[in-house]
Amino acid sequence: MRIPTAADNLVAHSLLVCYVPVVRQLKLIRRFQKLQLLLHVLSTTLDALKLLLFLVCLIVLFFGTMLYMLEPADTTTLPTYIYWCTVTVTTVGTCDMAPVTWPGKVMAGILCLISVLFMAMPLSVLGNAMSKTWDDRHRILLMTQTRRRLKHLGYSADDMPKLFKKFDRDGNGELEMEEFCDACSALLGNNRTVLQQRLKCSPQEAQLS
Repeated sequence: MRIPTAADNLVAHSLLVCYVPVVRQLKLIRRFQKLQLLLHVLSTTLDALKLLLFLVCLIVLFFGTMLYMLEPADTTTLPTYIYWCTVTVTTVGTCDMAPVTWPGKVMAGILCLISVLFMAMPLSVLGNAMSKTWDDRHRILLMTQTRRRLKHLGYSADDMPKLFKKFDRDGNGELEMEEFCDACSALLGNNRTVLQQRLKCSPQEAQLS
């Protein structure tokens, strides 16, 4: 099948060359269950990232305004200085423009130093959250799969006490590892030994802990 060129049919060319490959790649996401770990990291760090994003906006707006006031009026516009401050704060960098006056160069140097110190915070927050999530990945993935299967079977949060009572054989109000594996095996259809291996803990170790 010959793909039409942009000159022949722009819409068909754009769909086949740009849209279809992206959709086919997105279909592979369902094969990567650990992608849920990334979503878990973003959800746990959302509050901190919102604050850091607000501070970035303040820094960019302040230094962009200062450079616009210090530099000659005929050099560039305020939005261009804001763009330059944005790529500088994110440590991407650009060579298409630079301050020409000494006060402007001093402000640019201060911005570079602040950028290096500031960008260490969100990177450390995300790195620490990802490290903790990866260490706890088996429990997170099992909880996600359990919630999805319970929702698929029609269970809600109100049904949880009944399910706990059904699989709580000793009646102590808690599910030991062995009871929990039995419940997951019955609800998720997984092998009980496989579940224990995913949790990296035997029933005896769970009772001791």
